[in-house]
Amino acid sequence: MAKHTTLRIGGLADFFALVKNASDLDRCLAFARERGLKVLPFGGGSNTLFSSKGFRGLVLRLANEGIDFSNGKVCVGAGESWPAVARACAGKGLDCAPMAGIPGTVGAAVFGNAGAHGVCVGDFLQSAEIVDLQTGKILRKKAEWFQFAPRFSVLQRRRHFMVWRVWLGNFPENAPVKIAEKITQLARERRAKQPVGFSAGSFFKNPPGKFAGALLESCGLKGLKIGGAQISPQHANFFLNIGGATFEDFRQLATIAQEKVLAKFQIKLEREVQFLGD
Repeated sequence: MAKHTTLRIGGLADFFALVKNASDLDRCLAFARERGLKVLPFGGGSNTLFSSKGFRGLVLRLANEGIDFSNGKVCVGAGESWPAVARACAGKGLDCAPMAGIPGTVGAAVFGNAGAHGVCVGDFLQSAEIVDLQTGKILRKKAEWFQFAPRFSVLQRRRHFMVWRVWLGNFPENAPVKIAEKITQLARERRAKQPVGFSAGSFFKNPPGKFAGALLESCGLKGLKIGGAQISPQHANFFLNIGGATFEDFRQLATIAQEKVLAKFQIKLEREVQFLGD
């Protein structure tokens, strides 16, 4: 799984499948049911720390299914990337430029209600199809069902569901060239602020009214290393694999960071990065 995560960490999964259509999905879920396998939905690997022990079961990753513009909404397969969605929308004069920097898939972004620059997926999602991984049934749910909150959706508590397809709307309109310029400018700002290297993006969620990176920096944690894992000297809420890091290195580093912030500020930081696998 190290090959499929931006941190380049993760052991062997027993089975891995790239699902391209509903027929693939049916066959994969039937395969898992016949063998009593656990099924783990998996996105682009950009917000995950995968166990070095791997996963005893079937990992499902959705392929890109394209982007369709019709009936005033944008229909997107859950395996599509947010940068691709943002660029396609820009060409239609629909502005979701702030989301262009989200590196993961649409489905994973719904799961975590990912966002940037003051907007998040929940601001645009109208409805979605989700798959019950236990039965294989595809259900259509309205946005309210997902109970969106900052970096949260109900899918984090109902893990037997996987996003299959989403319908997006409520985009501000603007001239395509203006949106493209905005995407370019935001990308430039992001590169200037974020460290280069193998990371999973922001490691902790921002507490209400606070910035996790500032809290971590105030505790003197910039540059702290455990094994091959390091808290970035540039941005304290980015944890880097500087070479040969393990899942345990990152878990220990995260625990120390949480303990330091709790002791100094009485704030318990909540991980944004998902721990996956065994």
